[in-house]
Amino acid sequence: LGTTVRYRAGSDGINDIGVRIGQQIGDVAWRLRASRNYDRGFPGLNDWRTSQLATLNADWRVSADNALEFQTGWTDSHEGIGKEDNVTDPERAGRVSTGFGLLRWRHVPAPGEELTLTYYHQEENGRDAYDLQVPVPPSQSGLPVTLKIPIRIDYNFRAVRDDLEIQRITTLAPSLRAVVGGGLRADRLNAPTRFNTAGDVQTSVTRAFGTLEWRASERWLFNAGAMIEDNSLTGTSLAPRASANYHMTDSQTWRLSVNRSNRSPTAFEQKSNII
Repeated sequence: LGTTVRYRAGSDGINDIGVRIGQQIGDVAWRLRASRNYDRGFPGLNDWRTSQLATLNADWRVSADNALEFQTGWTDSHEGIGKEDNVTDPERAGRVSTGFGLLRWRHVPAPGEELTLTYYHQEENGRDAYDLQVPVPPSQSGLPVTLKIPIRIDYNFRAVRDDLEIQRITTLAPSLRAVVGGGLRADRLNAPTRFNTAGDVQTSVTRAFGTLEWRASERWLFNAGAMIEDNSLTGTSLAPRASANYHMTDSQTWRLSVNRSNRSPTAFEQKSNII
C-alpha cells in the first residue's frame, strides 16, 4: 500500500515512467499501476518501441467467508518493424493492444474448505497493414515501361477469449484433501489474411480436473491427479500426474514426480490458409 513513482532515462532515447498506488478503504483493498516505456532502438534499425500499461486490482472482503477479486487492465505496444530497402517487408509501425478483465468469487465456509468461481475476458487487437508497389519489368509485361502494381498487405487481427472456471477444495479426512473443478474456454479470432476468410474462426476447450493430496506422515506427502480436456481442434486428451514429497527438514524437501502433458496447437497452426 502507498504510492511509488519511478522514472528512468538513458541513451538511445530510453525514457520510462511509472506509478503505483495502493490503498485500503474499509473492506476493499485496491492497487493501481500505470507506466509508459520508450526507446529509439539500435542505430540503423527500425526497432523503436513505445509500450503503455494500466492495471487495476481490487479485493473486497464481503463477509467472513466470502470475498470478491476484480482485475482489469490494458496494454498497448507500438513499435517499428520491417527492414530498410526490403520490398516485401518494408519499414513500418506495428501495434498490438490488449484489454482484459477478471472477476473471482471465493467462498471459504470452514478451514480446509473453499469454493472458487472465476470468469476471465480478454480482447487483443493487432494492426499491421501496408501498401506495396510490385514492379513488373518490360521483359515480363511486354510493355515499353515498368509497371507498378499496388498490393495491400493486411495482417490486422482481433482475438477474443472468454474463460469460466469453478474449483472446490475440500478436506475428506484429517490427512486427505481433494481439489476438483472444471472450466470452459471459447476463443474467436478474426484475421482475414491469415485464415483467408472474413468471418471469425472459433475454437473451444472444455476441461475437468481433480487432485488428491495425502499426508501419510509428518515427512511424506503424496499427490495424484489428472485433467481431461476436450479441444475442438484436437479432440479429447488426458493428462495424469503424480508426485511424492519427502520433507527432510523444514527447509529441505526431496520430490519425485511423473506427469504427461499435451500441447494444444493454436488456431493458426491448424487452420491458417495464407495465399
